[in-house]
Amino acid sequence: MAYLLLLALVMVAGIVFIQLSRAASLRSVSQNFFGIGFIFLGFGLLAEIILGFTLDEYAAKLFYLARGTLALAWLGQGLLLFLFPGRPILRWLNYALVIGSLGMFVLILVSQVTTAQDWYSPASPIYGQIGDLLATNRPTRWGTFGLNLFGSAILIAGPLYFLFIQSVHRTAVKIVAAVLIAFSAIGLFFPLYWPPAKADPFFYLIELLAPVALFVGLNNLPAADIRSDARRKPR
Repeated sequence: MAYLLLLALVMVAGIVFIQLSRAASLRSVSQNFFGIGFIFLGFGLLAEIILGFTLDEYAAKLFYLARGTLALAWLGQGLLLFLFPGRPILRWLNYALVIGSLGMFVLILVSQVTTAQDWYSPASPIYGQIGDLLATNRPTRWGTFGLNLFGSAILIAGPLYFLFIQSVHRTAVKIVAAVLIAFSAIGLFFPLYWPPAKADPFFYLIELLAPVALFVGLNNLPAADIRSDARRKPR
């Protein structure tokens, strides 16, 4: 299924380029966070492709950090900044996320590959093996879970808040965008804690479609609010 992962990596690379270009043109903090979140997704896919051929310690750590720990948190924080631009408390939450990400980087960097490498199977999805491959301690595991839960909760609840509370008119575009974001978040969160037991084309198809659907949803929630985010400077 490497071709699907490679296609997903190409798609995410294109998304990152578009996202960062948009962030620069709009001078939007939220769009920058989205861009960084997609960069982490891209690094996760790159590590997943490498681990599909051979066990590499650095690829395993990169996967655990980028895809397994930080991607959802940065995407979720981007949505939080999008929905509540200019809120002072979110600036402190930005700092907390950066510090937490650096802390997780150090914790994962010092983790060692265990003897599980003796039975590691490149043909099986890395999601079900990464927990045994890296000798992570309890702070690392709980930190990872907390960041993933934080990001997923915002990506699922945020569109519902926008749709039913913040938005005056619920159009078809807004509804579809909210559904895409929520289901994409579920698709990205689910394999981290309920990994597939074996290689499945449907699973790798989700790996391909979830980032694309998330990008489409985020950029249709809607354009008017993205422009307002660019105009309102953090206090």
